[in-house]
Amino acid sequence: MKANASPDSETRRATSVFRQVGGSDDEVRRARDVLELAEVLTGTCSAPGPSTTVTPRAMEAALDVAQSSVVDALSNPSLTQAERGYLSAVLVQLGQSRTALREADTARRMTALPSVRAAMDRLRSATSIAALLERAPGEVAKVGYDRCLVSRVHDGRWVAESAFVKDDAEFAEAITAAGRQSPRRIDQTLLESELVRRRKPLLVTDPQRNPRVHRELITVTGTQAYVAAPVVVGRTVLAFVHADESRYSGLADEFDREVIGMLTECLGLAAERAAYHERLQLIRRTMADSAALVVDFVDEMVETSLEAAPTPLGRVEDDCTAPAAFRARSSPPSCLTIREREVLELMAAGDTNVRIASSLFITEATVKAHVKHIFRKLGVANRAEAVSRYLRS
Repeated sequence: MKANASPDSETRRATSVFRQVGGSDDEVRRARDVLELAEVLTGTCSAPGPSTTVTPRAMEAALDVAQSSVVDALSNPSLTQAERGYLSAVLVQLGQSRTALREADTARRMTALPSVRAAMDRLRSATSIAALLERAPGEVAKVGYDRCLVSRVHDGRWVAESAFVKDDAEFAEAITAAGRQSPRRIDQTLLESELVRRRKPLLVTDPQRNPRVHRELITVTGTQAYVAAPVVVGRTVLAFVHADESRYSGLADEFDREVIGMLTECLGLAAERAAYHERLQLIRRTMADSAALVVDFVDEMVETSLEAAPTPLGRVEDDCTAPAAFRARSSPPSCLTIREREVLELMAAGDTNVRIASSLFITEATVKAHVKHIFRKLGVANRAEAVSRYLRS
């Protein structure tokens, strides 16, 4: 028992506190009450102050310390029967609080894991890394966080990309602006350098006094604790995800570090998938352009063969081989291939290359090649001159 205090006053105070225990559904508050009771009976100070915000895991550690103190106090042979009874009751309460905290921790894990899995399923549909990073803050929010920031790692610098704040889009823009206006080089002076070096999530419990934080962002957000994790693609750290104000535990704690770590692993897998999709699209475009070049080459060969063929007796040379003075009086499309005439007719109708490609079921690159051949064969410099020649004919 505490020194310099009468047993009766201690007993009355202990009874008053003891009756308050168990009246709240908040397990952390319940544990705090039990710790205060243990402090009254043992004289040891393990309970955090009423204005102090603590995490469930930190509270569990405090319960362990208090439990040891109560066990030590029970070994005192001079205790009265009433004091021994109160200490025994507190010991039971401490054990119950620890169990309740662990059950609450298990419950929030059971809640978070399906949310992370659902986020992964949604992120799989992203077809580019840019689209993925744009969607990431919303997915972090759906997993259970009211504030988050997604940043790019570019050329060794931490640059804010986008943010989310529940019910406050203006504040989210302010956070993003603070990160963009003050990009930080990722070196040993910054905690986030650990994300690049170790590639594991981290928990920052006292950012307001930590000298290694991004001071501009901490000032804007006013955060008291946050978690951060890297998005890794292959061997490269592509981005950072920061989050606080957890719906699971209020103040960010070790559990939130695990959740954000799982989510960024999902983001990394989705980014690899998006990068693969982007490469496939590039290959597809390259192959389409190559196919268009093959078509152009075949067209040129056919045209060359036709031009080299003998001209039937009595037939005048076509416009492509006739003298310029004669070509000016002739019908210009006659020197073009069938496909080039089709393209020229659609040009005269005012169609763009995209619409021509759609009408003729060819690629836009092929249309451009045909237009180039039309210009060369008609001796014109642009579409207007080509259409003018066509209309005059």
